[in-house]
Amino acid sequence: MDRQQLAQLEVLCEQLYQSPDAETRAEAGKALAAYTQAADLDEKCQFVFENSSSPFALLVSSTALTKVCSEETNPMTVEQRLALRNYVLQYLYNNAKLPPFVLQSFTKLVSRITKLGWMGSIDSHFVFRNVVEELKKFLQGNSDQCVVGIKLISEIVAEMTAPECFRMSSRFRKVCNSFRDECLLDIYVLAMTALKEAASKQISGSISDEVRLYVQQLLALIHCCLNYDFIGCSIDESLDEYATVAVPGSWRDCFLDLDNVRVFFSLYHQLPADMGAKVFSSLVQMTSVRRSLFDGEERKRFLQCLLLGVQSVLESPQNLMDQQTYHEFCCLLVRLKSNYQLSELIQCDNYGTTIQLIAKFTISSLQSWQFSNNSIHYLLSLWQRLVSSMHYIPSTSNHMLDDLAPEITKAYIMSRVDSVIAVLRDGLEDPLEDFDSVKQQLAMIAPIAQCQYENTVQLLMNIFDATAQQYQTAMQTSSAADIQLCEGQLTWLVHLITGAICSRSNSPDDNLARIDADLCYRVFQLMQVADVRLQAGQGNEKLGLAFLGFFEEFKKVCLNDNDRMVRSSALYVRLDELMGISNDTMVLEMLVQKIMANLKYWSHQVLVDKTVSLLQQLAIGFTSGRKLAKLDSVKSLLENHTHEGFLFLDNAKLSQADSVSFPDMRLRTKFYAALTRLLFSRTNDSEEFFERFMNPMKVVMDQIGATFNTWNAGSPSTEVKRIFIALCRDLRGVVQALSNNSSYVLFFNLLYPTYFPIFQRAMTLWYNDPTVTSPLLKLIEDMVTNEAQRLLFPISSASGILLVREACGIITIYGRGLMSSPEIPADRLYPMKLKGVSTCFKILQHILSGRYVNFGVFRLYGDEVLDNSMKIFLKMAVSIPHTTISEYPKLSKSFYMLLPCLTEDHMDFISELDPDVIEYLFRATVVGLTGVDTTAISYSCSTLDHILTYVFKKLTKSASDSNQPSLLHVLKTQPNILNEILTIMVNLVVFDSCSFLWSISRPLLVLILVNGQCFSKIQEEIVTGQPESRQQPIIELFQQLMDNVETSLQSRNRDAFTQNLARFSSQIFLILTGSNAANASSSYSTAGPNITIVTSAGGDENMMA
Repeated sequence: MDRQQLAQLEVLCEQLYQSPDAETRAEAGKALAAYTQAADLDEKCQFVFENSSSPFALLVSSTALTKVCSEETNPMTVEQRLALRNYVLQYLYNNAKLPPFVLQSFTKLVSRITKLGWMGSIDSHFVFRNVVEELKKFLQGNSDQCVVGIKLISEIVAEMTAPECFRMSSRFRKVCNSFRDECLLDIYVLAMTALKEAASKQISGSISDEVRLYVQQLLALIHCCLNYDFIGCSIDESLDEYATVAVPGSWRDCFLDLDNVRVFFSLYHQLPADMGAKVFSSLVQMTSVRRSLFDGEERKRFLQCLLLGVQSVLESPQNLMDQQTYHEFCCLLVRLKSNYQLSELIQCDNYGTTIQLIAKFTISSLQSWQFSNNSIHYLLSLWQRLVSSMHYIPSTSNHMLDDLAPEITKAYIMSRVDSVIAVLRDGLEDPLEDFDSVKQQLAMIAPIAQCQYENTVQLLMNIFDATAQQYQTAMQTSSAADIQLCEGQLTWLVHLITGAICSRSNSPDDNLARIDADLCYRVFQLMQVADVRLQAGQGNEKLGLAFLGFFEEFKKVCLNDNDRMVRSSALYVRLDELMGISNDTMVLEMLVQKIMANLKYWSHQVLVDKTVSLLQQLAIGFTSGRKLAKLDSVKSLLENHTHEGFLFLDNAKLSQADSVSFPDMRLRTKFYAALTRLLFSRTNDSEEFFERFMNPMKVVMDQIGATFNTWNAGSPSTEVKRIFIALCRDLRGVVQALSNNSSYVLFFNLLYPTYFPIFQRAMTLWYNDPTVTSPLLKLIEDMVTNEAQRLLFPISSASGILLVREACGIITIYGRGLMSSPEIPADRLYPMKLKGVSTCFKILQHILSGRYVNFGVFRLYGDEVLDNSMKIFLKMAVSIPHTTISEYPKLSKSFYMLLPCLTEDHMDFISELDPDVIEYLFRATVVGLTGVDTTAISYSCSTLDHILTYVFKKLTKSASDSNQPSLLHVLKTQPNILNEILTIMVNLVVFDSCSFLWSISRPLLVLILVNGQCFSKIQEEIVTGQPESRQQPIIELFQQLMDNVETSLQSRNRDAFTQNLARFSSQIFLILTGSNAANASSSYSTAGPNITIVTSAGGDENMMA
């Protein structure tokens, strides 16, 4: 590269990141692809680093180097990685003032090189494990170099727990654990020492940018250390209040030193408010350290220190005005209770003062909900846990929760009701918009409301009655503003009543049941008023959702369950007194009327979805479904279920309202599934009723068929397409609800043979339109699924064969059309191709594994429809790279589930495929075995077992058989295929914590029998890679592996090998980790084994030769 080329590169990089024109950016990206894929990329990047001042050129070059370093197909040598790392470190040392985004890219490069080279050695020296010593040079430099050094260490710590650059999980865990044991504690101690030194300088007020950046990086480094994946159990961030930091026992002294805790609270008071979040994020992790790290007295001192710090924060809460700091502090509070018991908290000297301050802080936060509404979740979770723990401590304990919890409940109720005024007045974001968040909060406030429950209910009824009176007055005066205000407040009150009833679900107390009846009465009365307004076109969506939430909880508490009869009877006695509702059937009638009103007048997606879901829940229930089926309103619903009666089924109107050609019709499937379940809950006339129920769909299918027959050119109109999509959704709902053979036969006889040609014609016309193909293929998938053995037709029936013929025909039409289509853009690849292909894989998998068809019939009578579908499957699969399959979990699962079904009974078909296709299948199993998805590994093992068993049987036949299948020819010409698979499997057993030994033992036995010489070489490489003291025990284990194992694949022989392999796996683990049987179950904090993973094994003199 010369100066002129550098200038061109800088221009392209500027265009890529700064041009406002999309086409210019795309052209620049294509031009830069040649640069990033050049064979001499390292030399070009070095020239750019030394001569360019363009940050974008530096970013592109460093990112390209990171990608090259991460490649596994052509990996860099240890020497190359070391030279590149040293060069980059020197470059960063000399150029410490890089822009932040460029510095981030360079630190990513260094961390990736360090991680991938961690197990690499030169002359038995692990050259990458001195990284901390190398980076201490930065810490001894100027302020900029010091910050860069800390950032480098932080990035390395974070990178070590990121598994994306390793295909084998075992390699990732070994690197992760080795770094934990050798470096992480030193890094943590280094960071804590530097932080305490910085805090001792009494930082306060306005601090310089250098000090601010330095402290920020130190806090980030400490948080990375405490957030490390210590035991290979990554934390789910959605459940972060339950997380435990499982630090090794060697870290114990760090946590016994309480100065390490006090320094964070000291920094909180010294640093600016916007830096408090980083302080508390580290404290959250420290609070979550595993309890077993301390003994009883040590844990009490540690907790006492934390509570004193929390008390100091609450007494001086000025810095909590920063929203992120406030949020992290709320997380800290809930972690205190999740990791420590209430009895332990009470024993702390300052518990009384602190719990009162927390209560005051909570009430203030609830009243100022608009400041950080998301943080309220953590505060409510804290109080829920505290109140739920009251029953496990002596009644003499002065926990003060009996007095504080009602104040929290009252504050929550009043703040929710008053929030409506603030939302309407100031235009704030309405918390009611997030229905799921409201449900979560109600679930947490419910146990809190149990403290002095009668007072809580009285407060709710007083507010409800006053608001209802105001609502009635507003409707009489037609005051829109007042109506909106009252409806918002009543919506919150319905939610709060729902939470109150839910909290009493396990109480048999008649008095409390009567109190709950008073609450239910108010909701029922309000619902009747709301339905009148809904019929007049004045419904309120949020209030409608609140009613649905109420009925969902009421159903759980007072319907269906025999163990709640005592509570329900007392509740219905009171409801009968108030409004004449004496049993659950009358409530169900009211509920059905509400459901029908919602479906008739609403088109709101969320509300209709919740309504249909509630109907589905009722239909699925055994008792509720039978009771519903007897209601006249349900019978009317089953006889009148077309779009004339329900707005959400009228796709033409929805399309006009939403200005789209094809509205979301997925709710139709759920709706018709519920109706079909209700229909077959009728014990007497379900078969007769089914024909009447399906008649509207038959009319639609006749119309579509007539349209197809009269259409001569082009494609039918958008309206026809929309009707067909709706039909597929409806039929899919029906077939999903068919739970036995008799009901399925009714459905199949309705469609076959009259209407299946419609599906084939539609697929021929619209194979390239996923809005049509997705629902049609999903319908076929559900039809061929043998759920509950519903497809086991009588022996005299050909229905199963006919069903498979039609399904395979549709797969073939779709696949041929797809394979003849132009190339699909990358951003449209999944919806336009991969989604449909994945569904085709599922259809074929259900057909092959359903066990309801004798596939020999097709070949006996010369019907090639099944073979054609399997051929088109292979064409579609081969057109998708293995990496693409692995990137999409649904596609990967359907692909790997199909492979063992295909190879189990159709090896004669597989063995005669083209060599390229056979090689693709083998390569797919290699990718599956080396991935992190255990499902793919298991299915890959099954696939290989079927293939290799077939190969073994062919090889053991007479050698005079000259007509060998293509499969054997491929394996003879490319022996490395089996060598690689055998190497991977042996590595999985020896070096990985293999949880699928049974699955892997099946193909492994065949590989050893077929490829014995390669297995011997692998064994030799494993033995020589270990210290001399371990070699002889490993040799003996390999010898014992084949004890009592013969050269056959009989079940008894396979089982003997599986038992040997299980013993082999457990014993070699003890040898590699330096353990013995006596201490094998001790604590996890052990040094990693000395491991040299075999990467390849040669040898082609074997059974295949």
